[in-house]
Amino acid sequence: MLTNKVLAVLAVAAQILIFSTDTDAACKVPPELQDKDWVYEYTDVSTGETMTKTLSFGSTTIQQGISLEVQGSNINAWTCLSDLTISDTESVAVFKSDITFDTFLNNNRRLYLCMRFTKVTDDLFYFYLMSDKNSLVTPKERVFSPVSEPETNADVCSTYCSYGDPKPMIRTLRKPDTADKLPTDADLCENCGDSCIVSDIDDCAPNPCLNGGQCIDGVDLFTCNCATGYEGKICDRNIDDCAPNPCLNGGQCIDGVDLYTCNCAAGYEGKICDRIPCTVSGKEPFTTGPTDGSYNYMDTITYSCNPGYEVQSGNRERTCQPDGTWSGSTLVCAAVKCQDPENGQFTKEQTSPGYNFPDGVTYSCIFGYEVQSGDLERSCQADGTWSGNPPVCKMTIDFFCETLLEKIENKGKSEKRSAESPEESSEIDTRGKGKANGKLKNLRKGRRCGYYKALEALILETCLES
Repeated sequence: MLTNKVLAVLAVAAQILIFSTDTDAACKVPPELQDKDWVYEYTDVSTGETMTKTLSFGSTTIQQGISLEVQGSNINAWTCLSDLTISDTESVAVFKSDITFDTFLNNNRRLYLCMRFTKVTDDLFYFYLMSDKNSLVTPKERVFSPVSEPETNADVCSTYCSYGDPKPMIRTLRKPDTADKLPTDADLCENCGDSCIVSDIDDCAPNPCLNGGQCIDGVDLFTCNCATGYEGKICDRNIDDCAPNPCLNGGQCIDGVDLYTCNCAAGYEGKICDRIPCTVSGKEPFTTGPTDGSYNYMDTITYSCNPGYEVQSGNRERTCQPDGTWSGSTLVCAAVKCQDPENGQFTKEQTSPGYNFPDGVTYSCIFGYEVQSGDLERSCQADGTWSGNPPVCKMTIDFFCETLLEKIENKGKSEKRSAESPEESSEIDTRGKGKANGKLKNLRKGRRCGYYKALEALILETCLES
């Protein structure tokens, strides 16, 4: 009795190990499919519509892309149970669902996917689900759902990969953003474990594709992936880039390899003769910049005002536009203005309605004076200031002496006339002041006259010596 119990426990343990969701290291997904996302395209079993999803494989699992509902359970995780290598490019892999489901017949049932893979290129595979349609799952799909678990060493093809009519339809796995094409002979290969590869010669030896075309070998055929600019079965035709003519305004199109050149009619330019050149003729007054020449669309020219001039209107920078005109308006430069200059000391006053660069002013000292400091000639400068400094004039010694001698001479003549015809003097004190006050005033006046005469004699001596 004890022996029977031990055997029963061992049997259960064996079942757990066999049907555990842990990875079976002996079963693997084709290495090119592992750890990548693939564009999965197939025909829906129920509706016949073309479906596109993302299908991802691990080394031994389907990580995403196949999700089924059965008896309230969502089956979306699959582990490789068994595989069969048929050739270098053909293999069969059986995946069991990691999640179980219950039915009224029994519990803990699983789904199985039998996938027959064929490698076309590293970027393109196709495969078939080689089981009958299963009405238990939603959406309907070709999956195997046995009532009891198959034996551990059950034959892959006969156990998991059986089907009747209608036969499975092709499904493709393509790397994103690639364009490899299925061969024309891609078809369901029966039986499950038989190779569909037949002896084939290399139709790409030697390469029949011209002008750098890439040859893809098939079964008794080849396909050329032509280089850019060529077409045809063997890439022998240069695509006419001049059809229709892209050149505008009467331009002549010259075809090249994946390019064209336009010979533009007179007065037009640009890749498709859609632009008129801009021209510059002559120099704008008081400016520095282009004086002549022809310019292309979007070319830029720059002007600046000459020293002493500033922008009055217009634009310093202008751009050639498609219609052959320049953006903005012509730069107009006007002379820099200076404020009225200061008048000098003992100079004639300057009068003018205004001064601009490079106007000048000329000062002059009044009669009898000469320059002591400053400048008699000054000019309005480029920065709006005046050169030099206002002049300062002083009286000349000759003019001073001449004036002094003339005054002395006039004074002498006046005194002589007074002596020859004296006038009666008026009373000194007309207001009844005392005679003492009158004497004091005469005394002071006499003293001043003495001082003046002494000073006059000194200045006279100096003037005569000079």
